[in-house]
Amino acid sequence: MDCFFRLFAVKVPMVPVHIWLPEAHVEAPTAGSVILAGIPLKLGTYGFLRFSIPMFPEATLCFTPFIYTLSAIAIIYTSLTTSRQIDLKKIIAYSSVAHMNLVTIGMFSRAAAVRSPILSYGHTRPKHVCRACDPSTY
Repeated sequence: MDCFFRLFAVKVPMVPVHIWLPEAHVEAPTAGSVILAGIPLKLGTYGFLRFSIPMFPEATLCFTPFIYTLSAIAIIYTSLTTSRQIDLKKIIAYSSVAHMNLVTIGMFSRAAAVRSPILSYGHTRPKHVCRACDPSTY
């Protein structure tokens, strides 16, 4: 369970291992940034839903409060960090971290586990509109 959790936590990205995403968004061209928001972040949530949660149901129940705590800290921290940014790409990156941690909370709550893929899909729609409307990100 530990190895699966660490692997998918990097891809979601959760708080201790989220540092790669803002830097990758800033350094990437716009097309790469769109792909970054569309594919790797969704692979982390898919990995949790497809592999980690079904393969380790007892460990999932045991670690759910810990995951809730990490995700809540990530949402608050990255939302506050987002409000301090002036670069649009960093704003999009930090808001992506906050939103994907909200998706993580939805995944690990048993009642909302069915709706989590919908939340994950909803993550990409506003980002593409922001990138298309702002010519300074090109």
